[in-house]
Amino acid sequence: MNKTLDLIKNLQNEEFVKVLFSLAGRLWNMGLTFLLTPVFIHYLGFEAYGLIGFFVLVQGILMILEFGIPLSLNRAISRLRAEIDSHSTISSILKTFELVFITLAILIVLFIALPSSYLSDFLFTGQDLDQGIISISIFLIILQVALRFPIIIYQAALTGFQKIVPLNLLTIFFSSIRLFGSALLLIYFEIDIAEFFTYQIIIVFLELIITRLVCWSEDNLNSKVPFRIKHFKDEFDFISTSFAISLLGVVSFQFDKMIVASSLSLDIFGQYSLMVLFGTAILTLGYPIGSVSFPAFSKAMASNNTKQLLSKLRTYTVISAILVVPISSFLLLFIEPILGIYLDKEISSSLISIFPIYLLGATFGAFIPLFNGLLLSSDDSRDVLKILFLITFIYLLSMPIIIKEYDLLGIVVGFCIMQLSLLSCLLIRCSYLPGMHALIWNVLKIIFVPFLFNLSVVGFLKSNFFTYYDEFSALELMLPIGIYIIYQCLFCIFLLKVFKIDLLNNVKSS
Repeated sequence: MNKTLDLIKNLQNEEFVKVLFSLAGRLWNMGLTFLLTPVFIHYLGFEAYGLIGFFVLVQGILMILEFGIPLSLNRAISRLRAEIDSHSTISSILKTFELVFITLAILIVLFIALPSSYLSDFLFTGQDLDQGIISISIFLIILQVALRFPIIIYQAALTGFQKIVPLNLLTIFFSSIRLFGSALLLIYFEIDIAEFFTYQIIIVFLELIITRLVCWSEDNLNSKVPFRIKHFKDEFDFISTSFAISLLGVVSFQFDKMIVASSLSLDIFGQYSLMVLFGTAILTLGYPIGSVSFPAFSKAMASNNTKQLLSKLRTYTVISAILVVPISSFLLLFIEPILGIYLDKEISSSLISIFPIYLLGATFGAFIPLFNGLLLSSDDSRDVLKILFLITFIYLLSMPIIIKEYDLLGIVVGFCIMQLSLLSCLLIRCSYLPGMHALIWNVLKIIFVPFLFNLSVVGFLKSNFFTYYDEFSALELMLPIGIYIIYQCLFCIFLLKVFKIDLLNNVKSS
């Protein structure tokens, strides 16, 4: 009996380590990006930083070409590993998907990267940047995205093998040398934006080689197996559904950036990309909760254990509130002084005025993965696709009218309304799941009431500490931040006690 209990405890600890490393990989990359963005803007300028924002946009758009295949590979490997002598089948599936994505990478370079470099005049016109540099940079941007396609397949395979720790160690290592290396080259060698992307491509290529070696070294896999199209046929239904959800997700989340990139100057797009960076930081807080909670919801749904499902939902809703509410409410009201300390370059006053609206939309978006996962874990999972289609259709139909009337403000307001609408629709649909009739009331109680309360506290701090200052310095900002951190720690403890959440045990058991 004691041995069985020890085994269960070890398995829980192992899962807990995987969750921690998964969180660490995301937070490390986001933390480095935040830390080094002022360096990039200082040495490159907002126009060149606009090209970095364009890289993020292109990467998001071209992810449509994944077709849901990595998720399908992940699921197939996870299932096959439960069978005896499945090494040959896994090798064949991995080889097939690998060759497809290598082919996709080559096609992206030939039919997107090369033509786009010649069409750079129609994409961007820089005031300070030479048009030749812009043209080369656009080619290098798309080349780097193409190189990442095979890496995605190897990462999906390693996830299927449950190699979360080595996968995230690789991610942390390569993101560190890619970002820190770029910063050092800018500081000591004053490289331009084209050389910046060239260095990044070299690191991504090394990441591709090493990740492939790590992936194929798992479970006695054989890389000499032939290509077999039947593997796609076997997974077609799942691939098509995943592709549809990915397509709608990419369109809805990247549309605002596509509009800004196509209609405004490279300098303004660079400033808009900075706003997106802060918004993405808030959105990223919700992704780990979504990925960790989904298996717990699925398990409870499969066993028809409504009591366990409600307990898990309450736990992860409280954890989401603890992660998202303090950071988002602080950024919403303190973003102007933070930007003054964060950057040594001026930002457009019109952009600063709409910054909080974008961050508010990102706050709504940070809670979407949790309730998206809840609905996906049910027997009505295809309703997620219907909701996404409805919201995206209305969003795309209304945006041209809003933009024509309100310009940049309309883009940001449209993004905020879209995030709120998607979250609201998911909450309403989830409230009709068995045992979920009180869901909306609980979400209001756990998330929105604390959020409004936090905004009031932050507003009080701002009005009392910054009323008499003409400029904001790091020293002046330390006192309200210190008070706010102490308050938030007490507030988080209060939430955990009120809702009787044992945070450590709940995360371990998931």
